[in-house]
Amino acid sequence: MEKQKKSVFVWIKEHKVEIIVGAFSAIALGVGTVLVIKNKDEIIRALSSSKHIIPEELETQSPLFNIPDCLQDVPLLEGETFLPTELGNKVLSTAQKINIRLTEAGLQERISPYIQGYRLTEFGKLFGKVTSKGDYTNIEWDQNVLYLIFTLEELQAIAAKQELAKKPAIPTTPLRSSSNT
Repeated sequence: MEKQKKSVFVWIKEHKVEIIVGAFSAIALGVGTVLVIKNKDEIIRALSSSKHIIPEELETQSPLFNIPDCLQDVPLLEGETFLPTELGNKVLSTAQKINIRLTEAGLQERISPYIQGYRLTEFGKLFGKVTSKGDYTNIEWDQNVLYLIFTLEELQAIAAKQELAKKPAIPTTPLRSSSNT
């Protein structure tokens, strides 16, 4: 019995840091739980009425909250919508790169790090809509979204590449005529 008491005290002495951390964690968890229970009505009210409040200085600095001048008079959803794959085809890109740009622009967000797929943000609802095809849901985008996720210079460079692609790489007529003499 005496030996067991000594071994318990030795174990406690060896693990005193872990015991102290565990005790403080348990106390913090208890205090946090009590505070949540005590203020649950206020928390529910705050969460249900919460709007995304953006400071004025960020609104003027962030491109996400300013519709570019070139789109001021353009209807945001013109009717025909495209999947990211189709938008990528229009600008010589891939669906993955389009989705990255849409996410970086704040138009969509990943559903979860563990689940493939995206959901529209409030800003994204101006340019996109969720559609269902069979068992799949997709986000389809108005092509005007390209003006938000690409710069004017990028779109001009893409247009130049597309124009170059229309021209044949090999001349269809001989450069010099062959003479049969």
